[in-house]
Amino acid sequence: MPKGAITRDAVLKAIAEYDELGRIQFLAKYRFSEARSYLLLHEGREYDSKAIAGVAHKWDHGHALLPEEFSGGKDHAAAWLKRIGFKVKSVKNPDWARDEIILACHLVMTNEWKGLDANDPRVIELSGLLQLMPIHAEADRNEKFRTPTAWPARRSTSPRATRTTGASPPTAVLSTSRY
Repeated sequence: MPKGAITRDAVLKAIAEYDELGRIQFLAKYRFSEARSYLLLHEGREYDSKAIAGVAHKWDHGHALLPEEFSGGKDHAAAWLKRIGFKVKSVKNPDWARDEIILACHLVMTNEWKGLDANDPRVIELSGLLQLMPIHAEADRNEKFRTPTAWPARRSTSPRATRTTGASPPTAVLSTSRY
């Protein structure tokens, strides 16, 4: 069996060991770090997806994968777990797409380049629109995806929107942190 060929039964055994040892001991035992990108969801609980996938490999192949032997990203551990029917969610939101940046910059520009409050009806409306846009897959979004309190244009300091000189009409530069 190749790397990544894990079974649902092996994942359930890894989850049972995770529950028995607890997160900290399980991660330490197998030398994994906390998940940075994806979490495995099972029976209302969250698990470090890469660690679970690596340890599941032990039950199907006789040895657990080491953290440096594979990626926990959407094309590796997260994909392996999804392929056998598990739900996986993103820890971080995706980077802002060009269309999202343009919409956010337009709002900041119409507000005379000043920060916007999360309770501003325009921020709430734009957040609703950004959440409806089909640019990013649902699986890549977390619960704060483009919410009024989590998007960068509402802040008055960092990240900030500024005019770029020489452009007509003025264009905006806006940080695209993972909000």
